[in-house]
Amino acid sequence: MSKHGLRRLSLVLVLALVIVMTPTASTVPASADSVSELRAQREELEAQIAALEEEKEELSDDLSNQQAKRDKIEEQIELKEEEIRVNDNLIYALDQDIAEKDAATAAQEQAIADRESAINKRFGTLKERLRAVSKTGNLSVLQMLFNTDDYLDYLLKSKLMECISAHDQGLIKEMEKEITGLSEQKAKYEEDKAKLDEQHKELEAVKAEADAAKEELEDLYAEVQEVMYDLQADIDYHNEQIALTEEQEALLEAEIERILAESATINGAAYLGGSMYWPSTTCTLITDVYGWRILSGAENFHKGIDIACSGSAYGRDIIAAADGIVIEANSTDSWGFGYGYYVMVDHGIDDAGQRIVTLYAHCSSVYAYEGQEVVGGETQLGAIGNTGWSYGSHLHFEVRVDGSPVDPLGGYVSPP
Repeated sequence: MSKHGLRRLSLVLVLALVIVMTPTASTVPASADSVSELRAQREELEAQIAALEEEKEELSDDLSNQQAKRDKIEEQIELKEEEIRVNDNLIYALDQDIAEKDAATAAQEQAIADRESAINKRFGTLKERLRAVSKTGNLSVLQMLFNTDDYLDYLLKSKLMECISAHDQGLIKEMEKEITGLSEQKAKYEEDKAKLDEQHKELEAVKAEADAAKEELEDLYAEVQEVMYDLQADIDYHNEQIALTEEQEALLEAEIERILAESATINGAAYLGGSMYWPSTTCTLITDVYGWRILSGAENFHKGIDIACSGSAYGRDIIAAADGIVIEANSTDSWGFGYGYYVMVDHGIDDAGQRIVTLYAHCSSVYAYEGQEVVGGETQLGAIGNTGWSYGSHLHFEVRVDGSPVDPLGGYVSPP
């Protein structure tokens, strides 16, 4: 066989092997049933919210109707919070399925690489066989054919097949079959990747909708707070709130004393002192400070500081301010003596023999659990919310020394 003929056959086989592969990250939605159910829930909630919005607009701005207006807004808030939970569940379900499909895609890609490697190995074997046949000199009859450009590739191939062994013919056919299968496998792989890219875009859209819902929720919180200010013109309402506050504060202090007493020996470590970590990596805006203030028309002592964001604070992280052990993690009572969902962390005993404890209130979710060892600046205790006696999402942060609240800004934490 001439070198010209071998080069032509090699070129045909090599070109059949060349398929460009470009792996990309891909995402897919969760199973059809779960995703469709979550989408249906979200659409239903959006319809209910729109209906309530229309009813609310029909209400008069007269003070006598402010209570009804507030009730409508609070219904909207409940639905919006449920919508956010549905969105979060949908995002979680999509993320879980994406992880599984990413692993499957990686396995598929590896299988293609292995198959291609096997084909290349067989191709090398074939080249060695053809090279050996060429050296025998048995192909001199075909030299003229190989030196002529007028014949089609098919004729060239058929003549060559007549001159090589049946074993080599079988090897070539097997390679052709493998190359065809590989091409189909790669085409399927590229098709799957394209679908995953589209589904990834869908996931990003859901995340954007979830963020928008959280912003809308903050607007509703602001609106209901404005209505509440109008309602506070009613003295009876003020007195009721004041009485409730005093009762809840007394109950809360008694509960905190009980927690501290029952957990007195849970953390025998020494509190190292110095500045604690800021209790959130994303929210730094102080909206209320420690000390006396006017609330519901009467003086009220604020036992900590309130921390929010310039945008929506709902769902933002709450971080342990220092190393310690969780001594209370209320994730079941959304009122929680007015604190809503809250967490308490024991940081040990300071140089003066005083026990240092921090408290994180109004959480939307609590991730910490009682007895958990936490690391300052790292362990996420929960997410910022609006549970308990709270208007608008924020973190209420306290520092307690031997059970008594002190100013957190008085040497314990500093704004970032």
